[in-house]
Amino acid sequence: MKIIKTISYAKFHLLPMNREIMSNHATKMAESIEAMGVIRPVVCCQTNEIDGINKLWVLDGQHLLTGLQRLEMEVPYTVIPVTNELDIVKKMGMLNSSSKSWSLMNYVNAYKMLLPDYMQLFKLKNLYDIEVAMLAAICGLNSSYDAGGGSRIIKEGGFKVINNDAAKMCKNLSGLFLAMPGIEHTLKRKFLRAMLNSGSSYNHAVALVNIQAHITQLTLMSTEHNVIEYIQKNIFKVQPKKTK
Repeated sequence: MKIIKTISYAKFHLLPMNREIMSNHATKMAESIEAMGVIRPVVCCQTNEIDGINKLWVLDGQHLLTGLQRLEMEVPYTVIPVTNELDIVKKMGMLNSSSKSWSLMNYVNAYKMLLPDYMQLFKLKNLYDIEVAMLAAICGLNSSYDAGGGSRIIKEGGFKVINNDAAKMCKNLSGLFLAMPGIEHTLKRKFLRAMLNSGSSYNHAVALVNIQAHITQLTLMSTEHNVIEYIQKNIFKVQPKKTK
C-alpha cells in the first residue's frame, strides 16, 4: 500500500453519501493525534463517478483528515481503485465497519441516491418510528431481514422492495405500536411476524379493537414462541400459520 503525504487539504473531497462530520469526533481525533501521532492513513479513491469530474474522494478517515487540518499537519493518504458509485458505497461501508461500524441506516442513506428501493426504505423510516430491519422485512416480505439474515443484502446494495402494500403495512404496524405505549422490542418483532404471516387476511380495524383486551396477556408471554400464533388468533382473528 503506497502512502502519500500532503498539506494540500483542498485536494480532498467528502463523499455526499458518507456520514456527516461530527465536530466532537473530530476534536477527539485531533486529541488522539497529539497524544499518539497518526497511526493510519486516510483512504481515498480517484474517480469521476460522483460528479463527472476526476477528484480525490475520501472513503475512510474524514474525521482524521479534519483533525489533521485543525492541527495544520501533513495528511498521509492512500488511494484504492473503484469501478462505479455502487462499488464506492460498498468499499466505504467495509472500511467504516473496521473503525466505527455503520448502522443499517447509514447504508440506506448511502445507497438511497443511487437505488430507488433504498430511497423508498429511507422515506418509510422518516415517516414511521419503526426499525430499519423491520421496515425491510415488510418491504421484502421476508422476516429474515428483522432476524439479521438480510443485513448483508442491505449492506451490499441488493435490497429490493417486492411488497406493493409496504406503505400500508408499515402504517398499520406503526398504529399497533401506538396502541401499546411502552411495547418492548421483542413483542414488536412478534407483531411484525404475525402481520407477515397473516398477509391479506389482516384487518387493522379488527386488530385495534382486540388489542386492548389482550395487552396484559401479551406482555406476560412476549418471549414465548407461540405468541405469534396467539396474536394471529386472538388479535388479528385469522387462522394461525406456522412462523417463518
